[in-house]
Amino acid sequence: MLKKETQLTRRNFLKQSAALGIGAAVGPYLRGNAFGASRDRITIYQNTGADSSNPYNQSSGSIYGNWQHVIEPLVELDYAKKAWVGVLAESWEFQGKRWVFKLKKGIKFHNGAPLTSKDVAFSVEKIYQDHGIGTELMGRVVRAARNRGIRRLYMSCLAENGRMQAIARKHDADLKFELGEVIGEIVPETADYISVMSEAAEDRVAFIIAVLELHHRLVRAA
Repeated sequence: MLKKETQLTRRNFLKQSAALGIGAAVGPYLRGNAFGASRDRITIYQNTGADSSNPYNQSSGSIYGNWQHVIEPLVELDYAKKAWVGVLAESWEFQGKRWVFKLKKGIKFHNGAPLTSKDVAFSVEKIYQDHGIGTELMGRVVRAARNRGIRRLYMSCLAENGRMQAIARKHDADLKFELGEVIGEIVPETADYISVMSEAAEDRVAFIIAVLELHHRLVRAA
């Protein structure tokens, strides 16, 4: 039995184009092999492909239109108005060293769940992943416990939170899976001169930065 060919290969494309013309060859192919739209499915043909389903990994202009079908930004540039306009954000303003966004009401995901500030924070925080920040923070917690004589630390996360588990393993955590979550046990080493002085040095730096930021805010408010 002959198997119907469902992929347009380069060789077949050239054969059909030469015999019938590009327009005549591609048109019937798309009509015959495309999955029809339904209540639960929309088929979109695009002449560019995405190397990743993560928009942070690839966001070139050629596939930006693809992302617009599945994700929306807080704001976007309106070229006609030459100004930024809100998409998910109703308003936004710069306060000190941070941007504050007010979300529009009534926005829902495809499954009916409402959009919340936690969803926005999760999307933004993905940009800072894979830079060692979580590992560094966990290391400071372990060191603080070490310098205070705490002999055991416990952490818990969902079983699918592979990132947190990877961070815990870097600090020699003993992981156990229990009822859909992971319990990690970390035994800090005994405190020594280096661990105590390094924590003290970082505390001093953090204090100086906090004082300088406070001074900067007071000057701006004056």
